[in-house]
Amino acid sequence: MSRNAVLLPSLALLLAACSGAPDQADVASAVARLYDEDLRSEREVLAGVGMDGLLPSLVTAEKLACATSATGRGYDCDVRLVTEQFGSRSSTVTAMRLVAGADGWYVADAERSGQNQ
Repeated sequence: MSRNAVLLPSLALLLAACSGAPDQADVASAVARLYDEDLRSEREVLAGVGMDGLLPSLVTAEKLACATSATGRGYDCDVRLVTEQFGSRSSTVTAMRLVAGADGWYVADAERSGQNQ
């Protein structure tokens, strides 16, 4: 048996293991990154006048389900977001497409689909 006959199947298995859907930690990290980037300028402006507490804070992002995106790029995931503002928590289910980058997962698209408090 040639060396390539052994290496190629092993390499294929290794690559398959690396290309799976994002796990709970990946989703939470990607959502936190998006949340921080989206609200950075607002937080800076409000912090300048001592009002940065007016913005909601992200409590948790829970992965509900993920499937390969119809576009073939990334994964379509349903995520439950819990935020807190003025001592009150709200929960929203959001559909989002996540893609893998060199330094982790990123939210490419997000669409709010429902809310309950």
